[in-house]
Amino acid sequence: MILSVETSGITCGVAISDDGNLISSFNIFEKNIHDKALASLTLDILKYSKLEIDDIKAISINAGPGSFTGLRIGAAFIKGLMFGSQIKLIPLTSHDLIFNNFIPNNFKKDFTFAIVLIKSNYNNYYYKKYDLNLMDCHSDLMIKTRDDIIAEITDDKILLGNGAKDFECYNKLDTYDNLKAEWQVQLANKQYLEHNFSNASEFNPLYLNEVNIKTKIN
Repeated sequence: MILSVETSGITCGVAISDDGNLISSFNIFEKNIHDKALASLTLDILKYSKLEIDDIKAISINAGPGSFTGLRIGAAFIKGLMFGSQIKLIPLTSHDLIFNNFIPNNFKKDFTFAIVLIKSNYNNYYYKKYDLNLMDCHSDLMIKTRDDIIAEITDDKILLGNGAKDFECYNKLDTYDNLKAEWQVQLANKQYLEHNFSNASEFNPLYLNEVNIKTKIN
């Protein structure tokens, strides 16, 4: 049993899955509600699924990038849940969740790369590129400007994420603005089977200052 937690943006969401199969999910799409709703939402989904916290073997969480406040609340909450337990931690990223939820079912041989763009502050974008032949990441997570991205776009690339909407006349896939907790199910199960866990006490979300910032000097 894996409990998935989504707090990287406007969504306050939780989901429970077993062996890669979704059991239930609750998502609230409302700003500034994470600190008030996350604990009760988790209790509700456990009760609805007829489970106890001791039934949970791992917790997956969207580690970002995203809202500083939302990520901080989510991290603090799961650390509290895991304290003194044997529950494993599986951090995931917004970019990987978007890529893994939309590309496998929308794969087109016309494209070689997928670029996932998430809006950042200061009119920049959190950027990550994926190789569609290998179905794996091709670049590190970094921040790029609009001009940087436009200079890189070619016909063999498709854009995903909420930042893709800002680039008209380019190939893009509608991946919706708000991530959902159930988007973590397949990737979390894969990480669990591969024993890719993190130390909960050392876990920190992906804040802006941890990202490789790519800037232009005029």
